[in-house]
Amino acid sequence: MTYQAPVDDIMQALKTAADLDGLVADGTLAGVDEETLRAVIEEAGKFASDVLDPLSKVGDRTGSKLVDGKVVTPPGWKEAYQQFAEGGWSGLQAPEEWGGQHLPAILGTAAAEIWNSSNMGFGLCPLLTHGAIDAIEAQGSDELKKTYLPKMVTGTWTGTMNLTEPHAGSDLG
Repeated sequence: MTYQAPVDDIMQALKTAADLDGLVADGTLAGVDEETLRAVIEEAGKFASDVLDPLSKVGDRTGSKLVDGKVVTPPGWKEAYQQFAEGGWSGLQAPEEWGGQHLPAILGTAAAEIWNSSNMGFGLCPLLTHGAIDAIEAQGSDELKKTYLPKMVTGTWTGTMNLTEPHAGSDLG
């Protein structure tokens, strides 16, 4: 069965749980209306169905590997990420100053839910990148922002998580 984004359910959740009508009316969403939100969510769903879902199984079975000092991803994943970056998805909610679309975070959250639902392995990369973008934007020096944000927002570079918890049985070294 091919993944189909539950666009109507997401829109209903945004209306009831997030008070979408109120957010549009009071300007919180910076001029983005319900029609625009739905259109972006529908496109995120198409990307999930057409590109990410078919790669989920091969990603789980093949995995990424380190070969001769380079990461080799499962077949189709590199091309999927290129489509993701070229489609502007990495910069959906990032500031325009750094090449982003500056759309509301609530829209980025809805899109991420769709991508994670269709292919969690793929969805984790943008999740970490968006977290890094937010952290650098909020606390980074001007030099760090100029160095990292344009590349991360356009999807040229990604964010990562580096941690180890040997006391919890997850020494990632």
